[in-house]
Amino acid sequence: MPKPSKRAVVVTGTILAAIEGGRSLLEELRDECQEVVDGLEERFSGTARYETMSSTVDVLDFVDDGEPELPDEAGDFGISYTEDQRKNLSRAARRDNAVNMLSAAADGLREWASQEQEDHQDDSDWDESDVTNAEEVADQLEEWVGNAEDAEFPGMMG
Repeated sequence: MPKPSKRAVVVTGTILAAIEGGRSLLEELRDECQEVVDGLEERFSGTARYETMSSTVDVLDFVDDGEPELPDEAGDFGISYTEDQRKNLSRAARRDNAVNMLSAAADGLREWASQEQEDHQDDSDWDESDVTNAEEVADQLEEWVGNAEDAEFPGMMG
């Protein structure tokens, strides 16, 4: 997980809002990198910057998978995460914000699932499908985080 910025603030929200926000940030980054790749393609397609940005677009393509289906109660579960709210953040800092959101959402889903199991341990008619679904979504979010952390954002000259 990225190291929090000295200017990071703690944000509280819901699992659903964190998933939507994190995914949206990554989608914006992917589209921004695609624009760079498109602009470099004709004259600079063999450069390290072009190759790195093109690879980053590929790494972030998972955002097109859409948002995972959450149990309604899980989506409303409260979580907190750190977010760098300075203006004009670098691509890497925006990626780190998204990673923080998605990691907190995954952790929140696991906490919600654990609480649900505990609350219903004596209920023989209880359907565990929401818990199973929440755990699967947490796994998916952790995979997204791993993919996002693999994204590289070279500077103007690299």
